Amino acid sequence: MTATEISIQEQIVEQINNAKKEFVTDGYTMSIGEVISMYRDGELEIDPDFQRSFRWSITQQTRLIESILIGIPLPSIFVYQNKEGKWEVVDGVQRLSTILRFVGKLQNSEDEDMHPTILQETKLLPCLRELTWEKLPQELQLDFKRARIEVKIIKHVSDANAKFEVFQRLNISSPLSGQEYRNALMVMMNKDFHKWVLELAEYPAFKTCTNLTDKWLEEKYDHELVLRLFIFSKYTFRKGKVDDFLNEAIFYDNDKLLAKIEKGEFSLKNEKEKFTKTFDILEKIKGDAVFQKIGKGQQFLESYYEAIAMGVYSNIESYDIENENDISVLKEKIGNIEEQGNFTKFRGGRGASAEVRIKNIVPFGKEYFKKS
Repeated sequence: MTATEISIQEQIVEQINNAKKEFVTDGYTMSIGEVISMYRDGELEIDPDFQRSFRWSITQQTRLIESILIGIPLPSIFVYQNKEGKWEVVDGVQRLSTILRFVGKLQNSEDEDMHPTILQETKLLPCLRELTWEKLPQELQLDFKRARIEVKIIKHVSDANAKFEVFQRLNISSPLSGQEYRNALMVMMNKDFHKWVLELAEYPAFKTCTNLTDKWLEEKYDHELVLRLFIFSKYTFRKGKVDDFLNEAIFYDNDKLLAKIEKGEFSLKNEKEKFTKTFDILEKIKGDAVFQKIGKGQQFLESYYEAIAMGVYSNIESYDIENENDISVLKEKIGNIEEQGNFTKFRGGRGASAEVRIKNIVPFGKEYFKKS
């Protein structure tokens, strides 16, 4: 082996060993009863925002309880041990929330006990129909509490981003939607930013203009639209899938949005003012039809949102909502947008991918809505 090959191998070993040092971990198996006691005593923390965003269906909850009752081993849960020694759940929120709610111990964000779960019958255990913890025979309650679960612990002396790294690696092939995944990372990395996004998604003028279906709201698409407005307006879309680009721009890039927030380069206060002004103007001009195409019913069109919302937002400081001339200019531009040859071309035609459309239509909107 040459000196160069030896040097390369030494570098590989050194890099891997250094990476290992960033993750100080421990782990052991404990009973469900012990987990319940830790939660009751405030030693195990499940963020309320996780509970609100990722609630399992009653079918999923029933299947987990069924697995415990018949002795099927549970997957490991991952927790982060903070400086106070308390455990913050990193992965396994749904499983733990399901267990705690079934036994009547899960609390909501107001520290109130949530209504205990009423199970469904399953193919294997029809007896679970309308079963509650109180109806479960005592001997089975004891068996349930004695069931074991493996806990992987990330110590607080690990790298500052250790729990974030673990979560995103565990959820590479997650059943979570793209926005549910981003919401989880926002809760973990910057709760103030997460709450800010939720607050903007509830802004009345934004809700009126987007006019989303219940299904879209369930999937947190309103949260995604808020993020898209800022990300696509401030970062140049290059290539790849939209979800990947959003994740990179917010969490992973050297120039990521979270870093800009920490450095004060992205002011939540100032951006909120621009956001609210943008949708106040759009609501005043066209209300819930602003992102709809005439003759297409009440369908929300992403291409209209990308051109109009992002175009107006990018130029909003040039417009005055109290100036009737400004309102007339914007109203005319929005009304004539379909007549712009570039707009039709940039949409890429029927069947064009979102990636092709966004790459072209966002720059068009930013240029088109410039005030002459």
